[in-house]
Amino acid sequence: MSNSTKPFCLIYLVYNINLYGKIYSMKAIDMRHIYGNKKYRGRWVAMKSHQDLEIVAYDHTLKGVLGKSAKKGIPHPAVLEIPDKILPIIGGYRIVE
Repeated sequence: MSNSTKPFCLIYLVYNINLYGKIYSMKAIDMRHIYGNKKYRGRWVAMKSHQDLEIVAYDHTLKGVLGKSAKKGIPHPAVLEIPDKILPIIGGYRIVE
């Protein structure tokens, strides 16, 4: 497989922060199944929660996806907007003191 045809890889990091701002755990979540699915491109996606990534609804508008998820019994889903084009992220940053 050449470099141009390798699948896109997205890892979503969830930080749990206590009331004092201290990070006490971090978990990486693989979201390739959401970003890789073409039917979600350019739409809002509602998931059960940040830990349970089961898709409960998707729509072109935020209001639509929240209404659909509420009808399915999930009034406060984790919501994500998927861009039309998935572009690679090149580079990064480093803080230099």
